[in-house]
Amino acid sequence: MRQILSSTLLFIACLCSALPVLAADFSGKVVNSADCQPVEFANVAAFSLPDSTLLASTLTDETGKFTVTASVPKAFVRISAIGFTPAYLPFSDNDTCTIRLNADGRLLDEVTVTASRPTTRIVGNALVTDIANSLLAKIGTASDALANVPGIVKDKNGFNVLGKGAPLIYLNGRQLRDLSELNRIRSEEIKSVEVITNPGARYDASVKAVVKIQTLPRKGDGISLDLNSTYSQSQNVDLLENAGINYRHKNLDIFGRVSYNRYAYLQDSKISQDNYNDSHWHQSNDYRTDGVSHNLFAEAGFNYQFNESHSTGLRYQLSATPSDKMWNESASTVEKDGQPYDKLQTSNFTQIDSRPTHALNAYYWGKIGIAEIDFNADLLFEKRSTLTDNDETSAEGNDRLLHSTNDAEKRLLAEKLVVTLPIGGGNLQFGNETSHTFSNDNYWMNDATVVPSSFSKITELNAGTFAEYTYSFQKISLTGGVRHEFVNFNYYENGIKKENQCRRFNNFYPNASLTFQSGQFQTLLSYNTKTQRPSYTQLSNNVSYVNRLTMQTGNPTLEPTTVHDLSLTAVWKFLQASLDYQLYRNAVVYSSRPFANDPSAVLLSYENLDRLPVVSATVSASPTIGIWNPTGMVNIRKQYLSDYYIVVYGRNELDLENTTINVASEINKCGLNTKLLGRRETAIFLKYSFSRNFDEREIKEIEDNRLIAWVKPKKAEFRANCYTVDGTQAAVFAIADYPLRVRNAWGADVFNIPNTKVVLHVKPVDKFKAIKRIDKCIGEMETKQILSEKASEANSAETHRETMNALLDSLQTENESLLDVTLTITAYNYLDDDNYKKAVRRSIMTGNFKPSNLYGLQIESFKSSAISPVSTLKNYERGINSSSLAAVFPFVRTFVMDDGGIMLGENKANGFPFIFNMWKRGNLYQNSNGMIIGKSGSGKSFFLKSLIANEWANDTRVIILDPEAEYLTLTKNLSGNLIDVGNAKEGRINPFHIYKILTEDGTPAEPAVTFNTHLKMLESFFKIVLVGASADVIELINNLVVEAYERKGITETTDCTNFKAEDFPLFSDLLAVLQEKNKEEMDNLTLRDMRTAELYLQKFVNGRYSDIWNAPSTLEVNANLIDFNFQSLFANKNNTVANAQMLLVFRFIEQEVINAREANKSGRNLRTLIIADEAHLFIDAKFPIALDFFFSMSKRIRKYNGGFIPATQNIADWNANEELRSKTSAILKNSQYTFIFKLSAPDMKDVLDVYKAGDSFNGDEQRMIISAVTGQVFFVGSTELRTCVKITTGEYIKSLFEEKTGENYQKGEVK
Repeated sequence: MRQILSSTLLFIACLCSALPVLAADFSGKVVNSADCQPVEFANVAAFSLPDSTLLASTLTDETGKFTVTASVPKAFVRISAIGFTPAYLPFSDNDTCTIRLNADGRLLDEVTVTASRPTTRIVGNALVTDIANSLLAKIGTASDALANVPGIVKDKNGFNVLGKGAPLIYLNGRQLRDLSELNRIRSEEIKSVEVITNPGARYDASVKAVVKIQTLPRKGDGISLDLNSTYSQSQNVDLLENAGINYRHKNLDIFGRVSYNRYAYLQDSKISQDNYNDSHWHQSNDYRTDGVSHNLFAEAGFNYQFNESHSTGLRYQLSATPSDKMWNESASTVEKDGQPYDKLQTSNFTQIDSRPTHALNAYYWGKIGIAEIDFNADLLFEKRSTLTDNDETSAEGNDRLLHSTNDAEKRLLAEKLVVTLPIGGGNLQFGNETSHTFSNDNYWMNDATVVPSSFSKITELNAGTFAEYTYSFQKISLTGGVRHEFVNFNYYENGIKKENQCRRFNNFYPNASLTFQSGQFQTLLSYNTKTQRPSYTQLSNNVSYVNRLTMQTGNPTLEPTTVHDLSLTAVWKFLQASLDYQLYRNAVVYSSRPFANDPSAVLLSYENLDRLPVVSATVSASPTIGIWNPTGMVNIRKQYLSDYYIVVYGRNELDLENTTINVASEINKCGLNTKLLGRRETAIFLKYSFSRNFDEREIKEIEDNRLIAWVKPKKAEFRANCYTVDGTQAAVFAIADYPLRVRNAWGADVFNIPNTKVVLHVKPVDKFKAIKRIDKCIGEMETKQILSEKASEANSAETHRETMNALLDSLQTENESLLDVTLTITAYNYLDDDNYKKAVRRSIMTGNFKPSNLYGLQIESFKSSAISPVSTLKNYERGINSSSLAAVFPFVRTFVMDDGGIMLGENKANGFPFIFNMWKRGNLYQNSNGMIIGKSGSGKSFFLKSLIANEWANDTRVIILDPEAEYLTLTKNLSGNLIDVGNAKEGRINPFHIYKILTEDGTPAEPAVTFNTHLKMLESFFKIVLVGASADVIELINNLVVEAYERKGITETTDCTNFKAEDFPLFSDLLAVLQEKNKEEMDNLTLRDMRTAELYLQKFVNGRYSDIWNAPSTLEVNANLIDFNFQSLFANKNNTVANAQMLLVFRFIEQEVINAREANKSGRNLRTLIIADEAHLFIDAKFPIALDFFFSMSKRIRKYNGGFIPATQNIADWNANEELRSKTSAILKNSQYTFIFKLSAPDMKDVLDVYKAGDSFNGDEQRMIISAVTGQVFFVGSTELRTCVKITTGEYIKSLFEEKTGENYQKGEVK
């Protein structure tokens, strides 16, 4: 395994944050200096100094009084009125003053005032952009204005603050929960927009950013009506109709609004997808999406101001989507391992049925003494249902018509209280915020075999308290705060509370910032700790259908992300710049793994990434050029990811490919996201192993035949203690000594040192040599202990001796093993830091590891640390026992015993051989049946191959049901019979061929029983292959079958034991019987059924089924190993043919079992072992043919001196309905032996469900199974015989699993 620390470059915009400044009120009365009469409707405006930025404005009332509020340390006020000379005076929060205006004899037609001022500035902890009196005021709606504010971008999902994510948006202090409200506000109503990139303690710790919109106050009393209409024409027509009414009288403001929005969209796209699961699946999709949504909105409310110190209000909003429909047409091409596999035409229709959403907001703002109180309460209820129809047409005949419904419901009750107090010359804010959330998410699909239905519920209580203090002096403002949050999260699935998926948190989140202002230059430095809790969608366990190769689900076990954010922001005139460093702990990222119901499909989900550092920088400008006000932004964001690579080596190309697929599958099943690198990706990876100082985009210009030259370093210089490759300086350390005792994941700290590459070489040590080495070490330690003059050295020697004694004991009694380990760490000087080696060395020593500088050995260390199996640092090899090394990698050695059996592994507890005899009989051993369960990649197939080879060597006849061609090589190497059941090349089974049957006591059945049983089998066959045929047509064909047999001289009294294959009728005989019927004497209904039957039978005589079934049986087997290969049959995705052919194959196998019993009557002792690998692939809930066969074999094969072993990775498929559950229970009861390989926790639960009627598993056994490594199996032979085994086999047997070249292989005789 190699770990390469590399970086990924993403271009995403980002801004940073700041803190608030205390606001002040300036009040006064404006009068005419000539007669002291009040001047009404005079303009009063406050401007900042020295840049003359408009801070606030108002009008005087009928008595000439006004109050204007500003939030900067220095400002001035300008009062003007028509016919008067403007007056200027400094801004002051003193008592009310009287301003006298002098009359101006000059009447000016027009006065134009121009000023150069910044449109965006830092005010406290916010970047404030003035909208009033700017070009943005005329841009359209509030949504349009917001999209043009520096630092904010708009996408189809809403708004994002660059580098932070989706913000909370407040309108006049009220949180917007429906962003469509922004489309109903005109931009000219907006006064300013504040962008807070590092929200302080008063905001929930999960809030990434805050946008606060302040509107201009409505003026005057009376009734106003606002009507506006927007028409947008592109490829579609969008409409927005608004009607608002407002009544104002003194301190009362009553408002209402209704709106209608029609939004249409048309999009063409191409998506390419690659899955590396059981094979390499590639899907290329061409999409066309067309949709239209109709939305209605209504709101009503009031605001009431009791006096200047108290105001309250209430707002009710009702929104509904009476129609939201989307049509999606796609054409997809599917390839498997580079070969054409299928072509799909998909028609998708989605309709969202949204019930009215109700939202209620109440607020209070007031002053009590010096305290300012801001309180908001919200109630929200929404419910919607999404209906989806997915019609897929497959070129291979595996069509799908899927219907799904997703019902979602959410209720929210929230409150927030903020109290502001001026204390100690600063400003203290404290308060609390509480929310109760309830949500239901139910998903149903008509075909549970594709995606299972699920029903989930989530309840959450979030209670937060906070305090924040701001202090300003001269040009500096300081803020510090802390927030505590308690979160109680409960998750229910199908009505059952999932304790392991519920969450409870108690966390503190500090924040601090410093603001500095000098003239037109402003800067802000801030630190914040936040959390990002997974969304309900990310936590939902429901699986939704995306396309044939893609499903999507959430992950209820996700942990919240903690974000440490350090930001620096600067503003000068119209320029803004920011630098941001964020460290994400438990970052939530996308992951993929094979879908359990279909290994060819991928399941998209979410996982936690332990550590994700992100650095971003932003520069933006918003100058004013004449009538233009352009805005431009450039942002770079760089994520530093720790990438872990597994490099696989193989003896040849086939071995390499098989090993790679198996390794990737196992890791994916463990919940880790893996990707098989392509040629160019591999080239990039190898170049990163030397240095990361290159541009990945270079490879676009590199031809394939020049990739190796591009990867190789151009120049390498070596010194005694470091080396330089292509300008990057590096040094290699080797671990010279390890701590005596290590914890779990002891290598994690070493593997995650920044700017390093870590390589671990491991090779096993022969046990005899290991014991000899340890004996020698113990002797040396004893001598050192005796001769040491210092007590510390003697104690150290004694500790080492005790450790060696314990290791020796474990090697001799517990089947421990010793491995030679070389661990190298390459430190790269990417930051031009002279102390880069010291920093890495210090990190290594923190874990009590002793590093060596490898002075004079940098060339050897360069070789050992390269991506290569070569290790040249022999002197730095350290012997480590397997259980200690297992704390880094899963190296657990294990083992069990039986008389007269075959050796299949080692017992984990005591190291004795696991010798297994499945044919023994006794009080505890009633049969030779077994059951094998384990996830993909856990070692099931390896174990089965070993079992098959050993049983074959013991003259057991082994019949394999092989759905994935897993056993072809083994069968070839053992000169067995290979039967491809997807075609007739290796032999055909005529459905009309009658095989003998035995009664329950094992004696041959009477001819009448045999004949009628076969007719019932044929009726089942026709019901499968004649999909949609009526009962009358089936009955008609049944009658024709009897007549066809009669023409061949076969009736229920005929003994067919010695008949040849040519003696039985064919489909062509059946069609001839039908066509010879006198149709003139038939009624219309019978004639219709005859025509229908003739059309069906033509497919078997002249159509696509004729080569499989319309000829005499030719299938014969004569070897002791028979592989029925179902891969091509299943790959066609035609369940009709697959189920019908399965029925015939199973009938043929039953005949072979009967033949073996007959042979045993003559004195032979022929044993028959039937193995069904990946048995869940055979099971179809609609046609339980395979399960019926499994059930029959598990009951009867004991009498025929045989055994039956199914192996499965998905036991849930055996438990889908009551019929399957009943037969599965019977199969388990008839299974003497059970082998449980590694399982996930949900799969373990499924196993417990099906085993609840018999021997179950205790807690320790369950944990052993869940934590098992590849090749480790929990074995149950009886209630008393239960142990853990490590599967092993000899080298010769393993060689049988591999393709042999240069040898002739003779198939078994097939006619």
